[in-house]
Order: sequence, then C-alpha cells, then structure tokens
Amino acid sequence: MAISHDGEVRYAEVTAGGPPAPVVRLFLDSPSTGKNTQEIRGIIDSGAAMTCVPTECVKHLEEELDYRFLRVTSAIEDGKRKAVRLNLRFNEVVLRDVEVLLLERPYALLGRDIINRYRLLLDGTEEWWEFDHEDI
Repeated sequence: MAISHDGEVRYAEVTAGGPPAPVVRLFLDSPSTGKNTQEIRGIIDSGAAMTCVPTECVKHLEEELDYRFLRVTSAIEDGKRKAVRLNLRFNEVVLRDVEVLLLERPYALLGRDIINRYRLLLDGTEEWWEFDHEDI
C-alpha cells in the first residue's frame, strides 16, 4: 500500500492476490439534500466507461432515490443495471448530480465519465497518482 504526502492511500491491492491499483476515497451523498454522506473506497478504472458504486452504499443514504435501468455490455456482462444520481466528492473535486451504475462489489469504480474530464497522471512504478483539476 502506497501513501501520499497528504496521508491518502494511493495504490492498494483491491482483489486478493491482484496487482495494486490506483485507489481513491470517494464520498457519496444525496443530490436532493447533500446529507447522509457515505465514504467508500474506489479504484480509478480507465476500463470502466461509467462510474459505478456498490449497491450497499446507496442503501445507507436512507432516502428514496430515482432509479433507472441502463443497458450494460462488458466482457463479463450483457444486460440491464440500475443507475442512480448522486453527489460525488474526492480529493478537492466536487461533482453534483452524477449518474452512476450500481454494482455488487465492495468498492467503487471511478470511470472514464469522470476521469476524462481531468488530466490524470498514474505512476505505477512509484504507486502514485494525481488529478490535475485546477481548470475545472
């Protein structure tokens, strides 16, 4: 596990025996109230077209959320998945009313729908990453 100068974990093993991945602390909250914040660990995943969060995290928001179903096609799945709109925060970035897919995983996937908005530097040899979000 690699820890940055600000004390944040930047790379960690996400799946048992798997290689370290760039990880990020995400905070989810209600788009209607901004309350009931849920903190989760996510990985920065350039292979995910859309950001995904664990279904279990949405249950903790304790409110009625508007769900819709999206068609999902991937190497392991072809079908429909629930999607919901949430507020997301990570590092100094705040994104409001972002649509995310719900997955049965213990961690989130920060997908290209978000990471393509920024300059992202990944240094796997040093297990370090950073977002350049100055021009947001």
